[in-house]
Amino acid sequence: MIRKLISFIFQLQRRVTEDNISALSAQLTYFLLLSFFPFVMFLLTILSYTPITQQEVVLSIGEIFPGDIGNIIVAILNEIAINKSNALLSITVILTIWSASKGVLAIVRSLNIAYRIDETRSFVHLKIISCFYTIIFATIILLTFILVIFGNNLLSLLVTYFPATLNIVGLLQLIRYIFIIFILLIFFTVIYNAIPNRKISLSEAIPGALFSSVGWIALSISFSFYVDNFGNFSYMYGSLAGVIVLLLWLYICSNIIMIGGEINALLVEHKEKRNNKKTISSN
Repeated sequence: MIRKLISFIFQLQRRVTEDNISALSAQLTYFLLLSFFPFVMFLLTILSYTPITQQEVVLSIGEIFPGDIGNIIVAILNEIAINKSNALLSITVILTIWSASKGVLAIVRSLNIAYRIDETRSFVHLKIISCFYTIIFATIILLTFILVIFGNNLLSLLVTYFPATLNIVGLLQLIRYIFIIFILLIFFTVIYNAIPNRKISLSEAIPGALFSSVGWIALSISFSFYVDNFGNFSYMYGSLAGVIVLLLWLYICSNIIMIGGEINALLVEHKEKRNNKKTISSN
């Protein structure tokens, strides 16, 4: 079992190199960066029309994003609080969907490469797919924000009215993160299942989706810890530190998405080889 796992890891590493995943991840990072600020403005503008307070949003940002990235988002939030308008919401929606949809197209391209297939769908078809999943992704992030915010409120209420729950606050927080992973798992499963130019079953999409979901959560926690305790980016980059941290974070996130697709493609390749051997032996 261990030998098979080691062999799989080496095969995965070879495919990642052959398919030039680092370059594809850089391309995805570029489009994610273009869409990040309008995307954040879009989400925060929507949240500004809800009963959720600005302080609650700031606290949730601190839990989800590393420090320097969180500072950028908080600055955008303060600007929106001053200049809240329906026109701003409309503009940010258009900018977000258009920019982020190009990022989805980069994922489509990388998954087609992973499965060794050519793209035969029309430009219009691909644009509809990319815009649709951009909206789905925005919804997932919004739900995550709401879950973090109301999760904090719920924990505070439980501790206030049921002091005994103070002993299991850590467990309750763990359950909340598991639920967030579950939401991400559903999203990545749909992405890996629907957007490649070949038929992929849900069961074939789950391994890579699980890797990406856990990877994103682990990255956010570990990267935030590193930046807050060891990464002296402000000393190196000055006022650009926040943007540099954002770029690095998006690049690692992009790699996780791409590698998740490669994991699924490699597992499908192994499955097809086993099926071919069974067919040959039966004949």
